[in-house]
Amino acid sequence: GSACSCDTPVGVDELASVTDVTPTANATGVGIGTPIGMSFNHAMGMGMEAYVALHVGGLTGPTVPGTWGWSPDRRHLEFHPDAPLLHRTRYTLHLGGAVTDEHGHGFDYDHCIAQHGGEWFWGQMMGGQQLGSGWMHGNGSYGVSFSFETE
Repeated sequence: GSACSCDTPVGVDELASVTDVTPTANATGVGIGTPIGMSFNHAMGMGMEAYVALHVGGLTGPTVPGTWGWSPDRRHLEFHPDAPLLHRTRYTLHLGGAVTDEHGHGFDYDHCIAQHGGEWFWGQMMGGQQLGSGWMHGNGSYGVSFSFETE
């Protein structure tokens, strides 16, 4: 047999999950300079930032131009918009459905919903926009979303 621990089935408690979302889901009065990001219980895989987006309004709204950056341990992802966010505007943070940790293991999206107020994002809500396969979860959704409103 192989010595690679990748062959060992991973228990549910071992799946990567979100430990913090900033701003919190459904927050209102969020300062336009508030950091935007997520923290995770495991180091996340290379390139996973490609499956995270911030939308103006809901998920069918345009994405906010900016840069996603990882902490050195790849457990915190922060968004730096190219321009300040707008006042009194709803934004939706979208975490794609095929995100994995640094070992390629799956992700506990149910925890995002139960603990952080996330909502499943179903493809028929896209209004014709096509998302690549990296956005799709095994349940047919396109990941989870967290909305907030600025001051």
